[in-house]
Amino acid sequence: MTDSPQPLPVVAGIDFTSRPTRRKPITVALGHVAHGSVRLTRVDTHDDFESFAAWLPPVPI
Repeated sequence: MTDSPQPLPVVAGIDFTSRPTRRKPITVALGHVAHGSVRLTRVDTHDDFESFAAWLPPVPI
């Protein structure tokens, strides 16, 4: 028996400053659309641009 698939996080809200730090990280809110509204799935934080770049999905060429 397999688990039911979770909804994909198809909506991302990203808040960042020009110089992220541990005290003021890049914040990514992930969610999905359900019943006409966006349901928050999780919130991730990234202390630097390298961490954020590693989180981004690859861009198809």
